Amino acid sequence: VFRYLRSGFSGVEDSDVDILENYVRAVGIRGKKRWSEEFTYTPGDLNVDIDHLNEIRQRFCDTVLPVNEGMKKKGVTVGERCEVLRTFFENIGIRETLESRKAYFEEQNDLKKADEYGQIYDVVDGLLEKLNNLLGDFTMSFSEFVELFDAGLEAVKIGIIPPGYDRVVVGDIERTRLNDVKALFLVGANDGNIPKSGSGGGIISESERELLKENDIELAPSEREDAFMQKFYLYMILTKSSEKLFVTFSRSGVDGTAKRRSYLIGTLLKLFNKLEILMPDMDKGQITYLRGDSLLDDIALLISEKEDIDKNKLEAVLHWIKNNKPLDAGRVMKIIKASTEEYKTMPLSKDVVTKIYGKTIVGSVTRLEKFAACEYAHFLYYGLKLRERAELSFGGIDIGNIIHGALERYAVLLKDAGLRWRDANEADSERILGEALRYSLEANHNLALLEDARSKYTFNRIERYMKRTVKVIKNQIKAGKFEPTEFEKRFEVNNIEGAKLIGTIDRIDTAEIDGEVYVNIIDYKTGKNELSFPDIYSGEQLQLSVYMSMALKMYKEKYPNKNVRPGGMFYYHVDDTIVNGNFDIDDLTLEKSLFTSYKLNGAIVDNPNVYTGMDFSLRESSQKSDIINVSTKKDGETGSTSSLYSEEVFEDILIYADEKSAELCESIFNGDIEVNPSKKPGTNGMSACTYCPMNSVCGFDEKIKGYSYKKSSVNGKDEALAAIIASIEE
Repeated sequence: VFRYLRSGFSGVEDSDVDILENYVRAVGIRGKKRWSEEFTYTPGDLNVDIDHLNEIRQRFCDTVLPVNEGMKKKGVTVGERCEVLRTFFENIGIRETLESRKAYFEEQNDLKKADEYGQIYDVVDGLLEKLNNLLGDFTMSFSEFVELFDAGLEAVKIGIIPPGYDRVVVGDIERTRLNDVKALFLVGANDGNIPKSGSGGGIISESERELLKENDIELAPSEREDAFMQKFYLYMILTKSSEKLFVTFSRSGVDGTAKRRSYLIGTLLKLFNKLEILMPDMDKGQITYLRGDSLLDDIALLISEKEDIDKNKLEAVLHWIKNNKPLDAGRVMKIIKASTEEYKTMPLSKDVVTKIYGKTIVGSVTRLEKFAACEYAHFLYYGLKLRERAELSFGGIDIGNIIHGALERYAVLLKDAGLRWRDANEADSERILGEALRYSLEANHNLALLEDARSKYTFNRIERYMKRTVKVIKNQIKAGKFEPTEFEKRFEVNNIEGAKLIGTIDRIDTAEIDGEVYVNIIDYKTGKNELSFPDIYSGEQLQLSVYMSMALKMYKEKYPNKNVRPGGMFYYHVDDTIVNGNFDIDDLTLEKSLFTSYKLNGAIVDNPNVYTGMDFSLRESSQKSDIINVSTKKDGETGSTSSLYSEEVFEDILIYADEKSAELCESIFNGDIEVNPSKKPGTNGMSACTYCPMNSVCGFDEKIKGYSYKKSSVNGKDEALAAIIASIEE
């Protein structure tokens, strides 16, 4: 569809085609049925004039649908299909458009292109005429007709009158006829060019060719005959020059991949014993180029690989190229600039910051984490508001939104039914979950998505995720005293000057033990997130800490007469985990392994009321919890690998997160937009750039002076905790 709309023959402006394509991709318009229906759904993140898009859609359908019906009608002949195409060409004015382009190129004195555009329509029309004369009364499938028509188009050649004998003539081995040649250059003597690769395909097999030949029917040469003809043409070319013959081949392509030389090179070396292959020495500057594009690419490669290259000489050479070779001046100047490129950061002015962000920065903790990971990526996303093109599919964000929405809705429906998580039976749970999933899908996505088979499969996978998640959460809740009290709890933080942080806590669990209220927060993740203290220190993982601070504040206001204390902050990985085991594994062991794989990941206050309140089994010695990362030894003490931290350290982490949030907000207000992606040690080269959609925009390249990764100043949990505590004490 869009190849036609962008062809220049559709009558639709390019800007309108861009908007239409963005809409079609975002909404998932595919096939005749969807294009024939009026556009009604508008995604929230697309600002489009739906009436104007429907006008374009209707014009397109009025033009193309008759062609579709005429070409695919049952029993239609080749002649009738040719007539449908002729009528279509006339209706969209192809001849007139080509004539106008011919006139344009004549005005530009580009007579070669003008001649080409002047011939195209008659050549294609002639092809349709031949098909009609030869096969007009035959019927064939649509795919067969398309293959036949494509074969005809590929065989079409536009003939251009040679410019004359007083200049260099460039041609090919088969079609170019040369006389009185003094020096001949045979360029590109590589395998695939000599001998030329076969076109393959075709609608007549070799055995059918032989049969037709026996019946005196003349056909184009077979592959075998064509090979002999190529050798004959090659012989003719090699014997044309009267003085000099140059044969060249490439060792590698423009992309750097190796290329094999033709068999012709070996044949010439055998025929002429003293013949040698001359290889240009790039280190000594003996570089010969045949095309301007290759020249630019190779010089750019030299610049990027040789740090000690003489910049003055290079600029002189490039200026000479610009003035003496028919190369694109813009590309040459870009290479000249790149040869001395150096990145220097320049912060935004206060006025610009105010204009793009507003007087008050409003955003989530995730926004601050993005800024901490790379200031420039934050600027592109939140300042310039760059976004990837919307595509109708279940992406990671879509799955996360649907799961969050379904869990929130499930909790609401449980409460409406007067049930608690630990009390709901399996039948009630599945019924309520099905209703919650449907609600979340309608709220978060276009229902047309489910028409796609892959998306249906993904939705079925989400159903499995959710059933497993609800079952595991119920098991975790039953294991202890904590009870979910809030889902998708929204909050605002207004204690940072010039900023307002907003967020949503996925789940808050509370338990009252010995007259004190303990608070846990759980954040659902579809990815494998783990609590990282170095990331907390750098500001790239503030979410759990800020959420815990807000949850404690909420419950201190809710229970002013009780002591409200932190319990733990965790990530819960929503997934359809596969458990490794033997075929003879019993159901009890399998279920235990399954629940263990969903163990909460995070930090827990070193308080028996907390960890035994989350898992009653930890009241006993020599136990290892399936719920949290805590174990007990024979003497009843907790194991050294447990994720336990003193309440003082816990509070220091929360204070640090609040201070780091304020520091990051201040940096945003200062206009900091440095291209400084973070790179963590021990992550196999992964950095903030690894999954960043902005890496094609920012231009970050360590080979360019001034660009570098932002390395962490702490290594490991202990160093990070020590740095956090030291920062608080200062």
